[in-house]
Amino acid sequence: MAIVTFLASLGSAALMLMYPQWRGLWWLILSACIAGMVFCLGTYFIEKFDYLFDFHRLRFLLVCSISVIGFLACVSLMLTFDPEASSVFHGENSEVLNAQGELRLQFYGDYRIPECVSSSNVVNWFTYYSPSLSMTPLDINKNPIAGGWQIPPCWVIFINLDKPTTYKQVKVSFSNSELMPITEVRMSTTRTIAVTTRSQIPAGILEIHVE
Repeated sequence: MAIVTFLASLGSAALMLMYPQWRGLWWLILSACIAGMVFCLGTYFIEKFDYLFDFHRLRFLLVCSISVIGFLACVSLMLTFDPEASSVFHGENSEVLNAQGELRLQFYGDYRIPECVSSSNVVNWFTYYSPSLSMTPLDINKNPIAGGWQIPPCWVIFINLDKPTTYKQVKVSFSNSELMPITEVRMSTTRTIAVTTRSQIPAGILEIHVE
């Protein structure tokens, strides 16, 4: 039984990595498996070395106490290193799963910081502007020659979501699709999103949302 509970605890840890949105449940199963494993091992050693435990009536209570301590220790680890896992027992898990993220920014076609038009499930955001950069080689007479390069101006937009959100993709749209610059989603996690552009953003509303 100790081996079975040990394998079950490993399975719970693997499921926690595969389905993190249910990690509160996996933590509970893991704690129960550890308590069961401690109970089986404690019973085995007390029976094997019964000459060291001369209090027959208290053996069962001793094993149960050790098992409870193991269970509480595992729960304490959860509350210390993964406090958000307990949200599954408070009915918050479905809210987190269904939480959407959206940010609409008004750009002005220049280097001014955009203004937020509306947002949903966004705790904070910031942008920074990189001006264009070019290099033109010159000959000895300071006449331009071929071989130069140029980097267009661009924007980087960082978004921090208020609640962890599971989604399939991050979509970026612009109020005028014909003038929409090339955008790329550089990073996206359950809490953060980073979007970059390859050129200047013209005047209009840029919308970033997850689905």
